[in-house]
Amino acid sequence: MKRIIKTFYNFINESDRQSIMELDRSTYDRAADVAGEKGFNKLSDRFREHGREFGSGQERDNIIMVVKHAGEEGPINLRLSSLKKESDSTTFTLETEDHDTGIKRDFIIDKYSNKLEFYLMGNHPSLPATRKDAIKVLKMFEGKGVDVSKIDPRSISYDDAGL
Repeated sequence: MKRIIKTFYNFINESDRQSIMELDRSTYDRAADVAGEKGFNKLSDRFREHGREFGSGQERDNIIMVVKHAGEEGPINLRLSSLKKESDSTTFTLETEDHDTGIKRDFIIDKYSNKLEFYLMGNHPSLPATRKDAIKVLKMFEGKGVDVSKIDPRSISYDDAGL
């Protein structure tokens, strides 16, 4: 069965894949909402957790960003939405959604030849938590045709560089 699903997934186009992932995500989220409305809060939390962990394609879009706010540093679990280029050639907006609250969070990214600087809402210094998270962000840039070949993922990950 797994092989059939994987083969099917390889033959559909990207927009169909995106639709399947959104349907999968909305199914878990809707089940969690219904359980929460009925007063089953633990069940609601388990649905959301299960959707994050096992939803199809979810892990591909998940990252953790460490944000420095009011002198403290803390992680935020996010789902990547999109990357948009601003009017000047060196500034980008990374649109994300908070896993826990569903709140949209925008990170302003200043791109230099060999590094990126991240700011939550343009004010709070931030970095992807791990090298794996940094690579996911760099792949978003590559998907937009931006040359990030000179940027080392270690230089933009909190685990390696810190804030």
